[in-house]
Amino acid sequence: EVFREQLRAMLLAGREADVRVVVPMVSSISEVRWVKEMVAEARRELVERGEEGLFDELPLGVMIEVPSAALVADQFAREASFMSIGTNDLIQYTMAVDRSSRRLAHLASPFDPAVLRLIAHVVRAVAERTCPVSVCGAMAGDPLTAILLLGLGVREFSMEVAAIAEVRETFRRIPEEEARQVAEHARDMSSDGEIDQL
Repeated sequence: EVFREQLRAMLLAGREADVRVVVPMVSSISEVRWVKEMVAEARRELVERGEEGLFDELPLGVMIEVPSAALVADQFAREASFMSIGTNDLIQYTMAVDRSSRRLAHLASPFDPAVLRLIAHVVRAVAERTCPVSVCGAMAGDPLTAILLLGLGVREFSMEVAAIAEVRETFRRIPEEEARQVAEHARDMSSDGEIDQL
């Protein structure tokens, strides 16, 4: 009921502003379909109350933060209006490492080949569809990993304001083709240390 109330508020707010809803931590298509049903139900409730000018369809996106979602990104692209890859959680769950642990956090590397391959898979999976994909999290705001992301085909980055200037300057200095070559080379490497050095 709390969720339906939030959805009704978003639908009402959408009459006055550009509102998009992103569903975090999805792991299966059934979750997205359930949210769509909840949105439709919330819209019906508002229409029954006499509300007008509502979204025909509220733009609904998903956060790709677990490997199971990354692996079926093509299916999510058919259901969602947009996607965002949440790199902090994706790294943690891919590497099975609690990043809040002082002893283990160093194992949660953004340069790990498994992480880069999952991100590349998501970008490729949605490339042929009209479902834009962005990246958020620490990887988007770090110049070195941002180069890799650019090379993997990411075109939308979400980061802290303090990181924008440095990442923008990095993109000015590194041609897109060079970033692509670096990313291709990195995908063939077998360790995070090798990729970090690259």
